Amino acid sequence: MRQTTKILLTMSAAALFASACNPEIGGEEGNLTLTYNEGPIGGATGSSPLAVGAKLDYSAMVNGNKEQKVSFDSATAADDKIIRVDGVNGGLMTLEGVADGETTIDVEATAPDGEALTDSFELEAATVDALEFDNPCAKDAEALYLVDHDISLHYTMRAGGKIAVGYGHYPVEFEPADAATLGDSTVNGLLPLRTPSTPGEISVKSQVDDTTFALTLIEQGDIDGAKIFEQDFLDESNFPVEVDKSLTLHLLPTASGLLPAIQEPVPVCQSDIAIEATATTSDTCEVAYEARTSDDGLFNLYEPNVLKVTGKAEGSCEIDVSIPGADGGNGITETFTFDVRPASETNDQQENEG
Repeated sequence: MRQTTKILLTMSAAALFASACNPEIGGEEGNLTLTYNEGPIGGATGSSPLAVGAKLDYSAMVNGNKEQKVSFDSATAADDKIIRVDGVNGGLMTLEGVADGETTIDVEATAPDGEALTDSFELEAATVDALEFDNPCAKDAEALYLVDHDISLHYTMRAGGKIAVGYGHYPVEFEPADAATLGDSTVNGLLPLRTPSTPGEISVKSQVDDTTFALTLIEQGDIDGAKIFEQDFLDESNFPVEVDKSLTLHLLPTASGLLPAIQEPVPVCQSDIAIEATATTSDTCEVAYEARTSDDGLFNLYEPNVLKVTGKAEGSCEIDVSIPGADGGNGITETFTFDVRPASETNDQQENEG
């Protein structure tokens, strides 16, 4: 079994702990504010149109107060041939784009204190005329995927140059035609796919413009390394592990020499495979491996492989991560080293639990 060691010294708190704000839409009466989870789509706003053919789940709060979430009692569209109310269920209202245009959505809701509130919202629906795709674990860079896997690409819809929002509208085709199958998602900005069982290159092609996105599929035995996603944000200002604090990190398998003209390791996104993690310095830290299938946190990775590292005492923290099925079934082990520092008062509110 091949083993390598990587030293992770410092990590930018700004990159890891900054929180994103979801778009907000103010009501005409000033009683309620609508919001929705923008998912991985940066640049979506309250005025972003709902894509025709897509649905989107909205929540509401009392006049912009995030601590005062309301429960929907009813919702009605002035013109349901433009936007249709698909349903209300407690704190969620689901709308569906039907045709280009603008219409008013009238809402009745109940505040946490029991007060009955009403408001109206001007919303737009628009036909998607352009698509963009990206790799969740390697934005604007190369990535690999495993065969026979459920994956979700970052997926941006545009209508007349503006970002359009919603889920369930996927005007794409594949090359070869049977290269992949569409899945289901209720997350804005994701294209859910099931990869085929044969390695090689496939393409996702837009049906509304000439955008094509290539995916290179590999087998688990092609994996020859691993990295921690957050190591790309290292600097000299903050250490990633502190005593009595936990940090959630995303582990990415890597493979080398499989893409033309790229010899350095390339990350494998969303690989749901067997991984083992052990802290070899149990006096200074401990590690827990968590296999998760979704992640709507800061980076929108939707990675299944998560490491939770907890500092126990000052000193060097060493973690061995093994992937038994890598390297043709021979397995690999990567060693990651952290410097555990005393808990800092300034970071008391910055503990990252994933």
